Amino acid sequence: VDATATAHPEQSPRSSQGKDKGVACGVFTAHLVGGASANSGSVEALGGGGVIAVQSVNMMPYLGTIFRASSVTQSVRDLRRWILSLPVLGVVYVDEGAAKAVVNQKKSLFPAGVKRVEGRFNESECVSIVREGMGEEEGEIARCLVNFSSEDLNKVKGLQSHQLQSALGYEAEAEVAHRANIIFVVSPHSEA
Repeated sequence: VDATATAHPEQSPRSSQGKDKGVACGVFTAHLVGGASANSGSVEALGGGGVIAVQSVNMMPYLGTIFRASSVTQSVRDLRRWILSLPVLGVVYVDEGAAKAVVNQKKSLFPAGVKRVEGRFNESECVSIVREGMGEEEGEIARCLVNFSSEDLNKVKGLQSHQLQSALGYEAEAEVAHRANIIFVVSPHSEA
């Protein structure tokens, strides 16, 4: 077998007696390993009572659950990469100006740049930011944690920040998503 494997038994979901704790621990371990490794550029697998880092999954026999590395545009040091492991509960379509501000200038997303909203989500949940366009011009540019529910975002899309309170009836955050809660899925300075 042409692969390097390293077991990490301390991350195993097994009790001190060696008995499996059941499905809940397996899900917990899958989340722990998947969130930590799926976006780190490595490939890891769960099986045999531990986590195994492998270089060539195709050369390995079946080990258990396999987490393949996904490509991300920020460095592994980026603390926001965990956002990519969250379920995407909606889509926020933005205009060209908002897309460029978010990706190229690393700005927060404001309601004025939002064109339409799809899905049902609450505040602080993960959504996809998609540049609205025709054909190849349209595409996902980032994922973020939003400051508005889908219902409220539909009320404020296209509005300037000073108009939010009158539209919602309460004082709200100025940003749809703060730049600290946005992670890109396209390279900065690409055709965003």
